[in-house]
Amino acid sequence: FFHDEGLDLELFKAEPLKNKMMAVVSDRVDVAIMPFALDLFNELSAGGELRVVADGRHARKGDIFIPLMVRQDLSGQIRSFGDLKGRVVQEPDPGTVSDYILRCGLERAGLTLAQIRLVRTPFHLNAAVFAGGRVDVAALIEPGASKAVRDGIAVRLSGMERCQAAYTLEAALVYSGNFRKNRPGHARAFMRAYLKAARAYQSMPVEEIARLLSKRTGFDTAPGEVSRLHIAPDGRIPVEAALAQMNYWARIGLLKKAAPAGSIFDFSFLDEARPARPRAARTRKRGGASP
Repeated sequence: FFHDEGLDLELFKAEPLKNKMMAVVSDRVDVAIMPFALDLFNELSAGGELRVVADGRHARKGDIFIPLMVRQDLSGQIRSFGDLKGRVVQEPDPGTVSDYILRCGLERAGLTLAQIRLVRTPFHLNAAVFAGGRVDVAALIEPGASKAVRDGIAVRLSGMERCQAAYTLEAALVYSGNFRKNRPGHARAFMRAYLKAARAYQSMPVEEIARLLSKRTGFDTAPGEVSRLHIAPDGRIPVEAALAQMNYWARIGLLKKAAPAGSIFDFSFLDEARPARPRAARTRKRGGASP
């Protein structure tokens, strides 16, 4: 799709997340899929030129892409958030969906973060975080979470869905300021290709998605273990729902100031990328009037 638009992409992988953010802010990278989380909120609130331009991934209620997982040998002792008191829990990245679900679940159970033992570990795609029994509970991204269940390494923590909204923006497509302002033609072409790719993915058979995941992640992913990434076919983001997510972190004091919508979103490229509706044809019979 990108080749058809005349674009030659150079893929750039940046870890940790802060390195990716700095690459976009400094205009070394034009486009990125960023977690819709505290690091992004802070940058947007600081008045930078990057903008959220389209849906990168969203979750629907009951569909958790990065679930909290419990080590298998503790599955009989840790069944819900109320059982986490005194337990060793991998600390989620601040302001992420996993962080919110952990805080919400603890609050519902009458607990606080101070009553669990948070440990900072590198983020793992797979269940290696549980090696040696150092961590009791951790967030695993799919398909790693499903593979951990299949391999008997971990089980899902119960009650996570009670903390989900009907719509949660998990990741956003972000353009750098330089890309938006100085290369709008390329930015529009990228958006057209991105939307075509998103629609193609949404219509892809689950067996094909499993094959691609197995190839890209190295996991032998079964079709039944596929957690499909939800990306709006038109790229649209429900602004009120997204702002509610950001405002939550401002309310609890982790975000000093919530940015206004105009400093966060730029949907002009989406508007230009959407195909125009064909006009209704009006026919004129020879020698007569149009109907």
